[in-house]
Amino acid sequence: MKKKMIYKLLPYMIMSSLTLSGCGETSECELPNRHVHLYTKEINGFTIKKYEDNEHLYDHNGYQWNPEYIDINKKDELAFEKISKKDLFDGIENFDYLYNKMANNYDYLEFEYKYETREIIEIKDEKGNVIDTKEIVETHYDWHKDQYDFDNTGKVRLCHEQYFGYSVEEKNGKWYVERSPYVDDYREILEYYPYVNENCSTTVTKEHNLSFFKSREVTPEDFHYDFGHPDLENTSPILRKTK
Repeated sequence: MKKKMIYKLLPYMIMSSLTLSGCGETSECELPNRHVHLYTKEINGFTIKKYEDNEHLYDHNGYQWNPEYIDINKKDELAFEKISKKDLFDGIENFDYLYNKMANNYDYLEFEYKYETREIIEIKDEKGNVIDTKEIVETHYDWHKDQYDFDNTGKVRLCHEQYFGYSVEEKNGKWYVERSPYVDDYREILEYYPYVNENCSTTVTKEHNLSFFKSREVTPEDFHYDFGHPDLENTSPILRKTK
């Protein structure tokens, strides 16, 4: 399978002063050639790094401008437009952030409960006069984390975090962003979908029908087999090969 990512480009540094413009604070970068700047952001003690075709000191998502830059050509510029639009950054270069995100996600349980709503409706005659009323009782179902609620039905679902990334690929002269399948470990897809953003995860669930009393005893570990889990003993951005 062909690896889907744009070129690795050599970074440079410039000395640049800052100025104010009608669009907010910007740098006085006077480089005549096409280039993108390094932008960084601190999240939970980790520095996320990405490159943008931008001169504002802060982008719309809170990333800060840095004088480091890389030269790009017209083809690269089109790719970076797609990357910037989705706030993407290189997953392998920022793997410490991704690893910490996986390490701090834990499976948890939710419990189905039922409740009733009551509504009084008016019964009218052909002239629109109210001639009677009727109470309608409806039963509804929803989910919460209260394991010992007496309105619980016994149905339990395991909630589990899965991850995805993006590829940026050229097809017939145009650049496209494609999302990966959901996986249990970022490293399963980074080779072919190397770009991610801060929100590249989703919660998936697996339901189990239990008795009311059994549902009050279970823990997430009882359903550990429902999904795979990241190899947290391995801090490398590369998955260990299994025999």
